[in-house]
Amino acid sequence: MITCWSAPGALSSFTVYILQHINCYPDIKRRKRHFLLCGCVRHASFHCVMASKLSVLLLVLCTLSLAHAQLRLFNLRASNLPTNLFGITDGYVSVICGATSLGKTSVRVNTANPWWEEEFTYFHAQENEVLKLEVHDNDLLFDDLLGVCQRQLQFGTYQHDCYLQKGGTLHYSYTLG
Repeated sequence: MITCWSAPGALSSFTVYILQHINCYPDIKRRKRHFLLCGCVRHASFHCVMASKLSVLLLVLCTLSLAHAQLRLFNLRASNLPTNLFGITDGYVSVICGATSLGKTSVRVNTANPWWEEEFTYFHAQENEVLKLEVHDNDLLFDDLLGVCQRQLQFGTYQHDCYLQKGGTLHYSYTLG
């Protein structure tokens, strides 16, 4: 590991942005004095503890990770889900990012307005990749698909409402960054 520190204000905002968005050191936002600087170069404002050929390799690896971002999906809830022959909906959501299934929420039994506590995190998401949320009604024989929500991911934090094909609305938030 290469640990560098600098005098206050010595880092450019671009450098801080890059360091905050690479997956080399997850604690960068809380510890600006001590951080992993890939390819650390000796400069008057930096004091390097270690610099070697390994740092060049780390620079290359860290640069490659810039193509991927962390997706965080949270605050999943639905309103006015439809009823069926068996009664009120027993809803759950399947989460898919690109071609990767991220899992399912728990089933909320007998509620037309469920709120799911689960959060989903995916470390290999990419901007413009499709986030797909499938809302299902859990039944004895087979699960009914109530609707599908699809959205191309963009950097930032967003809240969305999606109207389901068989009735009801899915509300969710995500952060990509």
